Amino acid sequence: MIEKILSYKAFYPIYWGVTAASLILSRWFLKANYLYHWDSVQFALSLKDFDILHHQPHPPGYIIYVYLSKAVNYFVNDPNIALITVGVLFSLLGLVLIVNLATQIFNRQVGYLAGILFLVNPAIWFHGLVAEVYIVEAVWVLLVLLLAYKYQSKRSQNNLIWLGVALGLLGGIRQVAEILLLPLVIYLVFFNKKYKPKELKIFLWSWIGSNLIWFVPIIYFTGFSSYFYALSTITQATVWNLYTTKGVNLLIDNFSLLWQILKISLSIQIPILIMALLPYIAGESRNKYKVKKPKVWFFALAIIPGVILLPLMIVRNPGYVLYLIPIFIILSAAAIKFLGQVTANWNLRFGQVVYATFFVGVVFAGVVGFYITKPLDFKYTSTSLASVKAIDSEIGQLVSSVNSNFNSEADIIFVNQDLVFRGLRHFQYYLPEFDVYSYSPSAIIHDPDKIIWHVKGPSIFEFKNSIAIDLNKTEKIIIFSEELNSASNQYLSEENLGDNHPIKYFDLQNKETLDYLKQDIRFVFNE
Repeated sequence: MIEKILSYKAFYPIYWGVTAASLILSRWFLKANYLYHWDSVQFALSLKDFDILHHQPHPPGYIIYVYLSKAVNYFVNDPNIALITVGVLFSLLGLVLIVNLATQIFNRQVGYLAGILFLVNPAIWFHGLVAEVYIVEAVWVLLVLLLAYKYQSKRSQNNLIWLGVALGLLGGIRQVAEILLLPLVIYLVFFNKKYKPKELKIFLWSWIGSNLIWFVPIIYFTGFSSYFYALSTITQATVWNLYTTKGVNLLIDNFSLLWQILKISLSIQIPILIMALLPYIAGESRNKYKVKKPKVWFFALAIIPGVILLPLMIVRNPGYVLYLIPIFIILSAAAIKFLGQVTANWNLRFGQVVYATFFVGVVFAGVVGFYITKPLDFKYTSTSLASVKAIDSEIGQLVSSVNSNFNSEADIIFVNQDLVFRGLRHFQYYLPEFDVYSYSPSAIIHDPDKIIWHVKGPSIFEFKNSIAIDLNKTEKIIIFSEELNSASNQYLSEENLGDNHPIKYFDLQNKETLDYLKQDIRFVFNE
């Protein structure tokens, strides 16, 4: 019956028209109104001034993503809209790529099914609404996988060249993904069929050449030693320092978060995938359903390096593992068709019911999950519409309240931890008239004697050894600090943000408050 539907000429324009329109509308009209994350702000700042040393954007640079967004921003003149537009365009490309890849690996029925599952997957959907690089990375990974499978199917020189080019350019979008796909490419070049030294040379020339396309401009803008210094310091801050303080608990946390992300993003697909393995294991059906080893190696090497290596490095938010989700979507689509086929061997009508039930169930779980899943805390949010709305509301209220109740000429903002959804970078971007200070942010390792990060709009970015406060000019210190912003701190005053969400501050006109702050070495008062 499904093959009959696919045979109709009208099916193709209807399918592509409905899915493409649904994707654009479902992303554009639900998009974030504010820059979603700390990194989003750094990407936005980079559209005007590309400066990796000032984390605009943060290392390793994402230069292809930034300059694609720069091109869009030339027309829209709104960094948030530009970054989201790039995400929506790549989501469309991803729809085309996942249908083609699933069709080539399995068949067209699996391909079209994978396209629909891609459209409604909550992780894919969510990252099409916010100003982040991860959807672009995930879609480019699909392109690499498509070219890799073409090369596995037909070992031609042209296929190998294009594979090397696509893999190398992926490093200009997000370098981690390029590294994680190398085992698959190495397997295809060396171990898939008969190895030829000439093919290795062809691959290396195309791969290295395309890496140089993005690497040379980065070095030109940043400087060789400065670039690798910036890269090493962020690695030290986000990996080595965390392992030093947390040890094996960090590893446990990373694997736990990885599993949580996959569980939320794939929901009922995981049990469907497990059920699809049973006919290959059960003694009665094992001889009937043969495992195709090249496909097993292909998917294993596309998935396993990320599942193992990412938690060994760092997993901080759902975007880190987003590139794995389309791969699981393809496998889920194949599993739904396979389970329908297996059960149809017992009873044709029952097989159709199983197929329809699993398909509708996955689509329903994706859409409903995206709409009803609640945001978690503001250090890690779920991939849901509620998260986008919650952070939009939080940033909007903060910006409005600070502008309404405080004076940029007399008040300063102090943040003493990395609040990635409403921290120093958001205040710098949305409150450019205010001096904003942060105490030892973990994103940058710098001179240990200069523990204060000071920013003001796009013009000031510096490290200082303390916060110098002129009492003749400064009246209040607005506080966003888990350490200082406690209910027991009697020296704090507050302005209510609404919904019982106050902004707290130190009133420097109060002598007791001033005496309390003078005990904090981070503040130096000039009277």
